[in-house]
Amino acid sequence: MSDTTSAPMIRHVSRRELTQNRLVWLATGGMYALIAAVTIGVVMLQSGLHPHRLQVMTACVVIAAIWHLRTEPPAMDTVRNHIVIAGAWSATALGLWAFQPGGSIAIAASLFIGPLAAVRLDDRRQIAAHILAYAVFATLVGVIGKVDASTSITIILIMLGSTVLAFSCTVVLEAAEAQGDELERLVRRDPLTGVGNRRLLDERLGDEIRRHERTGRHLS
Repeated sequence: MSDTTSAPMIRHVSRRELTQNRLVWLATGGMYALIAAVTIGVVMLQSGLHPHRLQVMTACVVIAAIWHLRTEPPAMDTVRNHIVIAGAWSATALGLWAFQPGGSIAIAASLFIGPLAAVRLDDRRQIAAHILAYAVFATLVGVIGKVDASTSITIILIMLGSTVLAFSCTVVLEAAEAQGDELERLVRRDPLTGVGNRRLLDERLGDEIRRHERTGRHLS
């Protein structure tokens, strides 16, 4: 029987809990709502843009915002979770297409992708795969859409920045999780011998008594 049978005594950082945190999920939806509001403001204040493209982008972002605000956050090990992350970098690439030949709003929003992937995933390979997919997708949109030179350079710089942010967030979260697990272990075991202490005995005894009451099995 592992030490994790009982509820943890120390509240520590867990990305699996963060993915289920309602406030974090609502903040993600709020980001989409903010992008939609800024896009509408830009359309109203500036001319010479592509109104039909911007309408398509705004509609997609509004739908994403409503979906986030009206649904529960997906678990980490689900396809829906990957769709959430892919939706974030797809939306920024859509912004590059909508704001051609510029794309400053979409490029600024892409900084959000790295931290989002780092929080919602605990596998570095999966995080890297999402960032790489965004880099390829955004580059293709930039090439096909013929964005201006300054936007092309900014895309490259922002991709590097998003990668660094993702790596930094991953390292910090992994360290916090490891520290929390170690503190949880020390609460229940002697740090020198590793032998369980009175607290662990009480927890295991409680677990066994509940199991005995549930199954009727002999308790010794």
